[in-house]
Amino acid sequence: MSRQTVPSNLSTAPAEFGSQRAERIASQLSIEVCGFDRCGRFFTERSETCDVSDAGCKFYLRTEVEREAVVALRVMDRSDPRGSVAAPVLFQVARMERGSSGWTLAAWKLRAEDSWPMPEVQARDGAASIE
Repeated sequence: MSRQTVPSNLSTAPAEFGSQRAERIASQLSIEVCGFDRCGRFFTERSETCDVSDAGCKFYLRTEVEREAVVALRVMDRSDPRGSVAAPVLFQVARMERGSSGWTLAAWKLRAEDSWPMPEVQARDGAASIE
């Protein structure tokens, strides 16, 4: 399988995010992940995040993908059995770690302007803020 790279016309490359290290928030969002596995077969898998930031997230997969693979993530509505009508957002895998039941992946949004939900958190002074 050929190595996937980030097109040069994107507004923010994942490598740029690595040096900025965005604030991460522990949050379990239900997601649907679509992409191609290590053998080049298309897959769709429901999963959840373990942390999120405005620039990316960490999530679990049973399916092994290529390092630096591009995957589409869509946030699912847990209370709606039909899932979600939210548009998928493209991410590029930055890190992968093998676990007992699959893989933990860290991925960066390919386009900074794509909408990605950030959970509301309490600021230290008690006022609600979004990190």
